[in-house]
Amino acid sequence: MTARIEYLSNVDYHGRVEAVSNSMSECYRVDGPAVYHARYVSRTLSGESADHFRIGNAVHAKIAGEEPPSIVPEEALTRDGKKFGKKWAEWRAEHSGEDYLTPAEARETDAMVESILANPTAARLLNLAKHREQSIFWDDEDSQLARKCRPDALVPGLIIDIKTTRIRYPTPKKFGRIGYEWGYHRQGAFYQDGVKQIMGEEWQPVYIVVSKLPPYCTLVSGWDENALDLGRSQVHLSLTRLARHYSAGDWSDELGTTISTLELPHWAWKED
Repeated sequence: MTARIEYLSNVDYHGRVEAVSNSMSECYRVDGPAVYHARYVSRTLSGESADHFRIGNAVHAKIAGEEPPSIVPEEALTRDGKKFGKKWAEWRAEHSGEDYLTPAEARETDAMVESILANPTAARLLNLAKHREQSIFWDDEDSQLARKCRPDALVPGLIIDIKTTRIRYPTPKKFGRIGYEWGYHRQGAFYQDGVKQIMGEEWQPVYIVVSKLPPYCTLVSGWDENALDLGRSQVHLSLTRLARHYSAGDWSDELGTTISTLELPHWAWKED
């Protein structure tokens, strides 16, 4: 497969499971081969509920100028804004499969977008972005697997990724810790690989991070080369192992073939 860009909807992009995305690689790394097979090969297991991604998706859509999610009418919610009862069930049935926000969530989304656009660095990068939500496909030379990625936006030399966080005041140290836990250093390296196939050189991943909590602070930051090198080596290992499963047609988990040893968390030794 020659490296190429395709203009696909988000749904169509995620449906192309013949190519491995970063989230698919993360599924293999975190959940193991059996879950990966059920989700992406046999397709007998649906994806996790995306309910907690709704606000993040709405922020992405608003920044990209896409059609916003449906807003749930006040009368379909309880007095304290909860999704419960007959009116909510009726409204949701009429809007099945649609993205939605409650009125309170819509106000939060607007405030988050305003914060991003009020940040001079973030606003400048978004104004320079000419390529948004483009799907990149390429072949991995080492594993021989087809790969794909879908950056939020591309600015010459930079790969822009918009992230939302529950950190009230995101700093490089705070978000770096969360980013490591979520594997964002692997995602950055994964996207860097894909963009290099198209552009011929390594572009740097940059995150526009906005808090979901008032006053909705915004951070613009990115990984150093050491973090990306670690992420790339971890991605390479996952893809190499994943390719072996595809080649052998064996999706069994090695944990099921031995008696393993349970591990205590590191902080257990500090307790009395």
